[in-house]
Amino acid sequence: MTTYAERPTTTLKAPMPAAKGKSFVKWITSTDHKTIGYMYLMTSFAWFLIAGVLALVLRAELARPGMQFLTSSTTRSSQCMERSCF
Repeated sequence: MTTYAERPTTTLKAPMPAAKGKSFVKWITSTDHKTIGYMYLMTSFAWFLIAGVLALVLRAELARPGMQFLTSSTTRSSQCMERSCF
């Protein structure tokens, strides 16, 4: 006759929640094509917003003659113009 040994009972512990930093690093270093696509969309939208803010600053600079919104230096406004165009 065959005898069966009883399986030992173990208590299962709840899994520890992943640290936020580990999740972020895992998400950034992912090679999943969907994750890369989401990161690409977020990056392009962020640069779109930055360029929009720079364009608004330039419009404020050129709104009225003689009013200097940025600085009296022309190099700052030309640098801002170059950055918003790219």
